[in-house]
Amino acid sequence: MTIITTGVQGGGIVARQEIRTMMKDQDLFTLYLLALERMQKVDESDPLSWFQICGIHGRPYTPYDEPANAPTGSLGAFGGYCTHSSILFPPWHRPYLALFEQILAKHVTDIANEYSTPALRERYVTAAQRFRIPYWDWAYYADPPDVITKQARITGLNTPQGPRDLDNPLYQYRFHNKVGHAEFGDGFDLERIWEGWPGTLRWPTNTRPTATSQANAVDATMNNNRLTIRDRTYNLLVQSTTFQNFSNDGFQGPETDPRYYDSLESIHGQIHGFVGGGTRIRMGGHMSIPDFAAFDPIFWLHHCNVDRIFALWQALRPDEYVTPMANPDGTWTTRPGTIENVDSPLTPFRISENRYWTSADARDTRSLFYTYPELAKWADLDPVTKAARLRTDINAMYGSTAPWGDLDAGLFSVSPSVPIANKTAPTTFEASPVAPAAAISMSMAANEPRPSAAKIAAMAFEKHAASVPPPGGHPAPQHHVHVPSHKHHPTSTHHGHGHGHGHGKKYTEWIANITVEKHAAKTTFYVYIFLGDFNPDSTKWAQEPNLVGTHVIFANNILSTGCERCHTAAREGKLVTGTIPLTGALGDRLGKEKLASLEPEEIVPYLQKELHWRIQTSEKEIERAELPSLKVSVAHAPVTLPASISELPVWGEAVKDFAVTAGRPGGAGEDD
Repeated sequence: MTIITTGVQGGGIVARQEIRTMMKDQDLFTLYLLALERMQKVDESDPLSWFQICGIHGRPYTPYDEPANAPTGSLGAFGGYCTHSSILFPPWHRPYLALFEQILAKHVTDIANEYSTPALRERYVTAAQRFRIPYWDWAYYADPPDVITKQARITGLNTPQGPRDLDNPLYQYRFHNKVGHAEFGDGFDLERIWEGWPGTLRWPTNTRPTATSQANAVDATMNNNRLTIRDRTYNLLVQSTTFQNFSNDGFQGPETDPRYYDSLESIHGQIHGFVGGGTRIRMGGHMSIPDFAAFDPIFWLHHCNVDRIFALWQALRPDEYVTPMANPDGTWTTRPGTIENVDSPLTPFRISENRYWTSADARDTRSLFYTYPELAKWADLDPVTKAARLRTDINAMYGSTAPWGDLDAGLFSVSPSVPIANKTAPTTFEASPVAPAAAISMSMAANEPRPSAAKIAAMAFEKHAASVPPPGGHPAPQHHVHVPSHKHHPTSTHHGHGHGHGHGKKYTEWIANITVEKHAAKTTFYVYIFLGDFNPDSTKWAQEPNLVGTHVIFANNILSTGCERCHTAAREGKLVTGTIPLTGALGDRLGKEKLASLEPEEIVPYLQKELHWRIQTSEKEIERAELPSLKVSVAHAPVTLPASISELPVWGEAVKDFAVTAGRPGGAGEDD
């Protein structure tokens, strides 16, 4: 059977929707749920089944629809198609999502045509033409809607056979047979825990077959990192200027600019870890391990948003794309040391019977017949105008809660073109018209105005010599801003004095960078960054009030995985990086704890005393000294605010502050 990845054909270019938006389209969401259910019931030996498509990402480590003349690397056994920590990470997942989407769309169309009455059939066929897989915008909403994590059953769904209840296919995937060696391949005997779990789990309660998911732990972890996730995403879109830095988490070398330690892949791994979770059990949930992640239905909503962030970044920087980069690790189809580039095959996804998709083919989402709302609106504009409109949307969605959002709240008096503060967004799905939510969920709490917003706006900011004096005619004081609260950033609905008065304002951004061997803990692990005292019980760290943010190193169990790339990376001590923004959390402490400004002379001694970092896996805490490759460093940079909402802030040169971390376990010094 030859499987060609085409995307959804026959309906033109259709925008993928945020899942809360799709939930309001009851007919379309009904078809989506029914199609997921049907795909999950396809025999697991079928190459178009849920099991086989998800298995491309990791286990069971068998070639997918591979012809005799497929490109091969130098591995003695099949070692997977993994492109993690590779320049190909974003483009490889694009046809992967499209293959999943086209298979699911076929089920959507088939089901729509099964409704018996002409009126119903026409209604659902029309809805099917709107179908593309949805995304979960974790950078805006943080926690996923309850229909994914808490609603195990869907009741009264309007199916072609009439109303019926069904197990929610977004809640989990249930394996058809007992999971074991025959299904998941060599090395599985070291992961016997997975045998007992009949379906995918998130933050599993225990390792027994009766284990259940802990949706509240998912929500609490996501919400406690809510602003960190958003700040990381916004900073990445704003100031990651090259594809090499943007695309993957691989360490680029000791001369890497401190501003460029974060990446799309690093943020993506953070979400995997937060959803899979797990505390004091041998394994976290399925999403937390690359070998098993794709089996969880939330994987597809998560990666759809990863692709969306990728597409937004592309639109901001249309001339930047895949640059040649050595792949020292290799895959089943790539020899170690191969220079990967825009023409490297994205196996196993075929664009024709005899050719695989490449990054060049997948550069434009429209080649796979989809787009995203932010791009669809401006598709017909000239490049300059389109870029300005897109910057406006990105500022409105994510920038209003960045530290500078409080400083120039007037920029946000202009209504954004993307409806963002959607207080009626549903979280559960009922088989009847969706009513507005009775209360604002936790995920929306971050978008409400802070009582202290006026106080923040009154704080001093640095200006250029030509700036307008403040009321009273006195020159503006020459020091950096007091930034807004990290936990309670204001919404984009402030009313100010216009949108151009921010030109020349500056503040100081502070970041913590993390470098560590990807496989240092031999599985996925978590680096927690705290400001101030924290609970010594590591099971409480994910929801610790003084947690600034958590960086997740998303990695397979190296003792059992069939991923050859992972084994090579482990042998070579591959380093990966990520960033936790500190500015918002420091802003919470201004005016308290004897902090008066964000100047280095204030912040460096404060961080020497109050900045802490700790490590754990889902199973146990790891002492910092046990990971000699771990290097946490601190840097600061001046940031110039935009003159209008259609512009982005500009980061100046970053300065490393080794005095904060040198000599501490896991801390970077000048020689690192």
